[in-house]
Amino acid sequence: TAEIKNSNPNYGADNFYYTFNIYNSIGEKIYTLTDNSFIYAGEIKYIFEANIIQKDIKKIELSFSEINWKSRDEFPKPEIQTREVKTESTKPINVSGLVINNNAFELSKVSIISFLFNENGIRIGVSKTELNNLKAFEERFFRIIFPDYISLITEAPALTIYNFTSNLTIGFKSEDVRLLQQFLKEQGFFDRELTNYFGSITKNALIQYQKKEGILPTSGYFGPKTRNYINSLTTPAALPKFNINEADPSLTKVYVEPKR
Repeated sequence: TAEIKNSNPNYGADNFYYTFNIYNSIGEKIYTLTDNSFIYAGEIKYIFEANIIQKDIKKIELSFSEINWKSRDEFPKPEIQTREVKTESTKPINVSGLVINNNAFELSKVSIISFLFNENGIRIGVSKTELNNLKAFEERFFRIIFPDYISLITEAPALTIYNFTSNLTIGFKSEDVRLLQQFLKEQGFFDRELTNYFGSITKNALIQYQKKEGILPTSGYFGPKTRNYINSLTTPAALPKFNINEADPSLTKVYVEPKR
């Protein structure tokens, strides 16, 4: 699932193409999916693709092309609402309710996406259904099923596990320096070839990472604070392992997108 936002309040796109590229832990592209969609002016939209069954997922890239912009007047968002939405904690879990077309014209398709959250407010599941040919002012029942085998939601992507034990600073040479550079590269702060030397480039990259994460002081010194912080992010115990059966029904959210 990808969340995209059109920050332009005056223009939407009645068609655009998107491509998901999925990479494994060694950087190989293992899956590509291309499809088309649309987005209204000022809208937050969710792109949901099911049945992508891959185990070793390290990185997902999303790109857009051939965006056909239209003014809000040319491509207005139809009025639609839901009511009596409820989550049933059965097996499989399902979300149901009523969707209402508040327009004087038929909607060719209505996509309904539901998100499940656990008691801590962490998103742990997503599923989708579609209704076709919703007539003017029609009210129709919908049900969204959450299969037990949802993979991209319930299984964490593969992560490199780090266990730094040494303090590092300018002039140091060690395997830990190379691993630190690898971590900073994964985070988008280091764009050079990996070495085992801690120089000014490594220091500056570390400073930028410390600033982003709020680790003080932001000095570029790899001491206990930064070391323990990174170790805590990538230990096996820290990897999220979610079970949709832990969903809190009171936190369920439903997103509805109509298309004329």
